[in-house]
Amino acid sequence: MKKPLFLCLAILCVTFSQAQTFNPFKVDLAVGGAIPNGSGSKGGVLLSLEPKYAVISRLSVGLRIEAAIMARGYASSDGSTASADVSAAASYIATSDYYYTNSVFRPFTGVGAGLYRFASAHPPAPRRRVAHPAAVAVAYGRVRQADSAW
Repeated sequence: MKKPLFLCLAILCVTFSQAQTFNPFKVDLAVGGAIPNGSGSKGGVLLSLEPKYAVISRLSVGLRIEAAIMARGYASSDGSTASADVSAAASYIATSDYYYTNSVFRPFTGVGAGLYRFASAHPPAPRRRVAHPAAVAVAYGRVRQADSAW
């Protein structure tokens, strides 16, 4: 009697248990505000896509592709003249994130290196620069909060 009961309980536990599966591929999407330097009324939007591959559970590598579109407007104090400027920036950055834990709450740091390019509706010509961002961040489940520095 004990063996069949134990067997039924074991089958029941296996049936209802759910194991976490490790998926090494992940894609981060981000939308944010972009604020150009200088004076005047300004604003913009930033879009980011970052496919990643987890080499091990605590280390992932990826490629961050970002685009920002920014606008700035000027008006004289008497309102007689006004002008506007629109610019864009794009970046392609190889990234790496190191996670300190494997729990649901996962603090991590990240580094990257790549190129970014500026373009404007007015001269000067487009410029290219080298980017090397660093980030200190926290991931909680599927939500990430990162503070990147350029």
